[in-house]
Amino acid sequence: MNVRAAPNAKARVLGTLPPVWVDKASGSWIRIRVEITASDAGWFRIRNARDDEDLTGQPPRPTFAGEGWVSGKKLVVKPQARVGRARPDAQAPVWLKLDDEQMFDSDVMVSASSLAACHGPWAQVEYVDAKLPAEERKALNIAPAARAGLPPGRFRLWVDKICGSQETVCDGL
Repeated sequence: MNVRAAPNAKARVLGTLPPVWVDKASGSWIRIRVEITASDAGWFRIRNARDDEDLTGQPPRPTFAGEGWVSGKKLVVKPQARVGRARPDAQAPVWLKLDDEQMFDSDVMVSASSLAACHGPWAQVEYVDAKLPAEERKALNIAPAARAGLPPGRFRLWVDKICGSQETVCDGL
């Protein structure tokens, strides 16, 4: 993934981040970890990118270490929340509530998502219906307002309980 000097696809490339690391034996996918410091129209300023050698069991790969911009279409967020809201506020209307055994960090939800915006400890995530299995899609009761202004087959929600670790739970539940 290219890291750019400004929040657009034509900006100068400052460096790159390596692709997802896949453990073929277990099927685990380990992503580069980044800190997000700002957002601008679907682009995110990152810093402190690093390989998670504790999870891969491999030496860290060469990774851009500075600060720059990446597209939210390439970022994944694994929120340990069960509720998606209208705004980044715990009192905002609920636009989607998952059942007790499901969270937004499930492989099914993550594979259908991309990061759209952030605000403090909240992330706005965009989902693509077609990337969700039909049985999952049928079970979701998504508020029509979550689809407003988006292309057909997409919806956006604000979620919290974002955990920095890819493979463990946070104490924010």
